[in-house]
Order: sequence, then structure tokens, then C-alpha cells
Amino acid sequence: PNFTAPHPAHLPRCRSKLDDADKAFSPVPSLRLCPRPYKVEGMSEKRPTSEPPGSFGLPLVGMTSKVWNDFVGFVRNAMSQPANQHPEAEKYAHPCPVFKTAVLGCSVAIVTSDRERKEVFAERSGDFTHRGGYHTLLSGSMGESILTDDNPLYVHSVRELFRKALDEKTVECYMPAINAVIDRHINSWNEKCASHSPSVPVYTALKKMYAELIVEVFFGPRPQGIDVKTVIKDCNAIFTGATSFPVSGVGLFSTAYEKGKAASKRLCALFKTHLLNRMASSRIQGAADRAKDGCGKSKIPSSFSSSSSSPASSSSSSNPTSSSRSFRPLLDIVAHQITVFTQRHKEDPCKSAKGPHRNLLDAAAMHLTLFATGLTSKLLASLSTSFLRILSHKKHGDLLKSVRKEATIAKRITVEYDKGDDVDTEEGEEDKRSKKQSSGKVNIVPYSVLQQLPLLETVCLEIERVFPPVAGASRGTEKADISLCGYKIPKGWLLWSCNHVANRDPSVYNNPNKFAPDRWNKIVYKGEGTEMKDREAGQTASSEKKASTSPSTHSQATDAHVAFGQGKRKCIGTHLALAILKAFFVKISTGSRWQLSKQPEGTTGSEDGHGWRVKWIPVYSPTPDVDISFAPLAFSGMNSYGKPIEQL
Repeated sequence: PNFTAPHPAHLPRCRSKLDDADKAFSPVPSLRLCPRPYKVEGMSEKRPTSEPPGSFGLPLVGMTSKVWNDFVGFVRNAMSQPANQHPEAEKYAHPCPVFKTAVLGCSVAIVTSDRERKEVFAERSGDFTHRGGYHTLLSGSMGESILTDDNPLYVHSVRELFRKALDEKTVECYMPAINAVIDRHINSWNEKCASHSPSVPVYTALKKMYAELIVEVFFGPRPQGIDVKTVIKDCNAIFTGATSFPVSGVGLFSTAYEKGKAASKRLCALFKTHLLNRMASSRIQGAADRAKDGCGKSKIPSSFSSSSSSPASSSSSSNPTSSSRSFRPLLDIVAHQITVFTQRHKEDPCKSAKGPHRNLLDAAAMHLTLFATGLTSKLLASLSTSFLRILSHKKHGDLLKSVRKEATIAKRITVEYDKGDDVDTEEGEEDKRSKKQSSGKVNIVPYSVLQQLPLLETVCLEIERVFPPVAGASRGTEKADISLCGYKIPKGWLLWSCNHVANRDPSVYNNPNKFAPDRWNKIVYKGEGTEMKDREAGQTASSEKKASTSPSTHSQATDAHVAFGQGKRKCIGTHLALAILKAFFVKISTGSRWQLSKQPEGTTGSEDGHGWRVKWIPVYSPTPDVDISFAPLAFSGMNSYGKPIEQL
């Protein structure tokens, strides 16, 4: 009775309008739908009146210090309190699925169970708003984006703008740049450890590598008129400002928040300038022409060439070695997509329009800035660090050998890539030598092959489950009071998830604290379902595993632990992130051997048995850094170049 909602007879009409708008793909829609009605488990049930258990802590400050210093330890301690236990724990298969606290004066309900996390962030995502929590910090430092806007049509339009540039077929275009950067850094680590340094601080080194990789994927190798170091510095400043307290300095003093906003404006202007230049140049049309000349379907999607024609395919796309592909920077493809959108709707991308952004070009530049922030490089570095340190344990020696064997076989299946056009710039001897090495054609393991490595797939899934790089996600309840686990979540509260705890939910995973990639065997090999209790390795017959050798896609399996999100808000860059991660795992497994220079010392409230002192917020990272020594991998029958091995 206290909620204003559309009449039930009007709901089908609202849905039909949404469907028509989805088909239209309007670049900057202005329609905002009414929120869905208040949702309860049954119409006959009474709305809950009691709030979740927990404590708000001190006035104004709340539990901010404990949450920031040790988020997972704070959540575990709250779950263990008898007063926070759910009276119907058996019904929800969890002793404490949700509890309340306060951070910086905001009331927060923290979700700890896997089932309730999926309910909030996937099944009932329309009942919540994306405004609040860290989204507020992002909108304050970078402006409105798909992370902070609740307009479903606007979010769909932005995702459609970038979908072609980030789908699994177009990711193949970026593989030359991805492999070149990874090879360069792995070789430098091997040389550094062989010459003067006994070890490498791997998390710091990985952040640097991935930052350079993102710049090359966006702009291309040796981008003209761009200082790569300055771009990387601005990306890191944006991330630091978005994760700092939003205050302004006085006089000559500038806070990290202000520096982040200034860096965001500079990077947005840079992206906008390059998008305009690329839209006006002939490079976009050249990419479409090459797609027509029989370069294969997997190079550039058909909609890139024009809205009225499609590329001719001279070879079967199922054979990855039958086509020659060319590297294209991501900005080229996004610029072409803007041109396609504006031609389709007969609009000028630089004219003002309704919506969170003045025009489509501003929206594209802002979201490119969002994708290029230091957060992306830190997330990739976090997962890669977990891969290196977990497989360095002696108890996982057999697993590492199997991963190396599979990666070596994959390196035998290569595709010839054209590294792209050369750019004439003023360069020194080192740059000329690097340019000479990177010119011409190169054989690279394509992303389509990386997707067909079942063992590497299970290792990636288990790393994402055991070592989630993001502490949690955030939603708001600005629309209405919400019912969750029999509790009332009042309007104006925030909901946070704790991924580290939810990914170890004993009601979903057997032996949840153990690193066991085999638990994903049935999902990867069979491609069925997501419930883990019935799909543990010990309960999977070997005959069933051998019966089907076609692994499912990563997106199907990650629904089990929401690694990249679910539903309409799923991470749009999933394929690019997986291509980068798997390429690194294959390269490092076949090109280097590594070992920890120092064993872990103590934990921070961690009960995973790995003994690492880590920082949970803003990104899961080791503290202090992990020192690892690298050496070129060269033993009988196999070398760092992955040449064919008769024994395999």
C-alpha cells in the first residue's frame, strides 16, 4: 500500500515498450521505466518488520576502520557472533546470510551467502539501484556511467556500442598486441633474475605489464603523439582518486580525489580526440575492406563493414589456421561503431542529446576512460599473482606439469597474424630494434584455441573462486523497502556482498577452503548446470568425463560464483580479460619456471590455509609483495618457444 507501482494491466505494455526499445538500439535513450513492484516470497506472507542482526558501531564513523583494514576478517567475526545467527538457518542453508553494520555513516547490509548474493545481484537486480557505495565515488570522480546509471535503455545502448569491440570474435584482433607485451615482460623477468636481481616483486611487475598492455590494445603499438607513461600515470591517478575520500584541498594543496578528477578529464579528452581522428581517417574503411577480402569471419564482425553488406569468407571459421588476421586497435573499432550508430539513427555524434552525457562521443570517451583505469590492470595482476603463487606450492606440482603439457600443445596450434601498420616516429636504436622485431607476420595462439583448454579453464575458475580480486559489489535500496532472508532492508540502505566468504559457502562447495580445480570438471566437460554439490570431482565418474570432450564456455561456468557478474550487468569485457589471462598463463607456463623467494608469513583473518598476508580493499593483493624468481624453461623435449614435442 505504501509503494507506487504501475497498474498490473499496464505492465505488459511497459515490457513491450522495453522490447521495442531494445530492438531499436537507441544510442542515447531518455525513457526511464518504473521500478518493479515490491517483491515478497509469497503474496500471502506478511512483510518482514525486523532489520538484520548486527551492530552499527560508533555514531557517524560506524565500523569504517575495521571494514577497510580487514574486510573479510570483519565479516567472519560478525558471522561467528551468536546474536547474528539466523533463527531459520536450516531454511537458508547458512548460519548468517546477512547482517547489518555502518560505514561512514551509511547503513549497510552485508550479504555473505552465495544464494542471497545471486538473488540480489542477478535474479532481483531490478529491485535495487546502482547508486550508492563505491558507485557514488566513481560518479563523483568520473561522471555517470553504466556502473552508476539505473536507466536500462541507456545501459543497454552503451553496452551495445562496445559489444562489437569486446566480443569473442573481435578479441582475436588484439591477440598480437597481447602476446607481444607478455613476451616482452616475461623475457625481461628471466633476464633480470639471471643477471643482477634474485627475484621480482611480481604483483608490482604484473601491474606494470597489464597497464602497458591495455594502452597498446586501445591505441595500438607505438602510438603516435602519445606518451604511454603519462597515460598509465593518469590511469593510476584515476583509480587512486576513485578509492579515496571525496574531499577538496585548500589553496595549493590538492587531494588524491582532485588529482583523479583532473586525470579523468585529461584522459577523456585524449580518447575523444583520437576517436574523432580515427572516424575521419581512412583506417576504419581499410579495416572493413580487409574484412571483405577473405580475412575470415573471426577477424571483424560483419556489422563493422557496413549496415548493408557483410564480409565474404573464403575459408571455414572452424579451422583457426586457415585464415590470416590483422591487429586492429580497440579505438578503431569503437570509432567505427559510433559511425554506424550515427548513420543508422541519422544523428550527429557531436550534437547535444538527452541523457547522462551530452553526446554519444562523450559517452564513448568516458567509458573508455573507465575501462582503462588502474583498476583493470590491478584486477588482472591480482588473478595472475594468485596463479603464480598457488602453483608454486610443491603439493600442486603435478597440476603445474599438466598445465604446462596442455599449454605446450596449444602453442602448436597457431594462426598467422599481421601485426598491423607501422608508424613512422622519431626513435632510438632500442625502439628501431623493437620495431624490426615486431614488424611483418607472427604466429600466435588464437583466443578460440585458448577457450578449448579444459584444464586451464578449471584452473581459472578455481582461482576466481578462491582468490576473487574484488572484495564485493554494492547496490542501493532507494526505490523501496526490500525483503531479504526474512528481514526488512529499509529504503536508503546499501547492500554489499563479500565475495571471499560467499565463494566458500559450504552449502554450495564441498571442502570450500581447498584449492581444487577438479571440482569444475563436470561443468567444463559437460557444460551442464551450476550447482556444485552434485558436481564435485569425487562424484564425477571418469566415464562421464571422457564421454564429452567439448568444454563449455567460461561464462556458463562462472555463473556458479558470479566472477564476472550475471545478467544484464555482466562485465562486458569478460572475453578480453580472459584472453589476456589465459595468454599469460600459457606464456608463463611454457616460457619460464618460477619459485617463491620467501615463504608466506602469517595471515590477516584468512582461513584458506595458504598463509598469505593480503589486503582486501580495494583489490585483493598480497602485502608485502610476493617475490618470485624466474628462469627460462628449457629441459629435454621442450623449450620456451613451445616447439612440437614428440612425447605429447
